[in-house]
Amino acid sequence: TQGSYFITTDFRPVVAPWGFNGDDVAFCRALTEEAKVTAIPVTAFYASEDAPSHYARFAFCKGDAIIDAALERMRIWVESRGGRQLTAAAS
Repeated sequence: TQGSYFITTDFRPVVAPWGFNGDDVAFCRALTEEAKVTAIPVTAFYASEDAPSHYARFAFCKGDAIIDAALERMRIWVESRGGRQLTAAAS
């Protein structure tokens, strides 16, 4: 059986050091355009105007090599913008 996994994360602790003050749509757009990694803004799943706007949803439906490459691009992107240093979990 095949399936996929998702994680929803609050991106504020990662982007706060560089003064990012955008919503989830702006974060996901910047991540896609600059790091070449795409996440879904959580507000896309809400009809309500008061939806939380500081979460991004990531899908893990690719192979390990692709996920590892995406994580490395995200690490470089965050650090290049003056964000906190990110470390990968041990495999």
